[in-house]
Amino acid sequence: MAGSCRLPIVALLLLGYDWQRTDGALKHVSVGAAGVWGVNEHGMIYYRVGTYGDENSVGSRWQRVAGRLTHISVGRDVVWGVSAGDDIYRSTGISMQNPTGTGWEKVSGKLRVVDVSSTSNAVWGVNRAGMIYKRTGSTLTLIPGRLSFVSVGLSGVWGVNSAGHIYYRVGTAYNENSAGTDWKRVPGALAKISVGNGIVWGGKQSWRNILPRRHHPR
Repeated sequence: MAGSCRLPIVALLLLGYDWQRTDGALKHVSVGAAGVWGVNEHGMIYYRVGTYGDENSVGSRWQRVAGRLTHISVGRDVVWGVSAGDDIYRSTGISMQNPTGTGWEKVSGKLRVVDVSSTSNAVWGVNRAGMIYKRTGSTLTLIPGRLSFVSVGLSGVWGVNSAGHIYYRVGTAYNENSAGTDWKRVPGALAKISVGNGIVWGGKQSWRNILPRRHHPR
């Protein structure tokens, strides 16, 4: 799952019902099977040592990773990200023995936001025009609709538009590789959204208010 933290929150880990503050200062953080990763306001990339394969761990320290990205998303043995120029990158060589991988591979297409599922490695994204894409094989497939932010996980594909309206992609819950059939409006208003297993997190005003949603529509 991914989120933005521009406030003095720096990096936070949810343990039970409490937030535990950790060291460092990041503008965006993502957690998945490949560990906890983040980027700061200068686009520098960091991996949280000790979190590969243990998403609940607070880790021990932040390790700088080569490259620069503005948005990052963690999957299973892979990390996706986009640059300031909307170029798309995918990590190479991530494993338990080498949790930061061997480098970055540029992927065709242009996206402002990219999100990868931590379980299936399904990839969705949106560009600066709000157009929605799902990666199918080695290509980006256009999905009808307009969103400013999108997220994919076991609870399906969710997104928010520029007005803050929340949408769920019908047919994608526990079926992450599906393109779905339609967008269903969900009550509420959010700026960002992040999908997990049986839960969807959302934030208003760059995550100043963090809200969980445990129910997902079918």
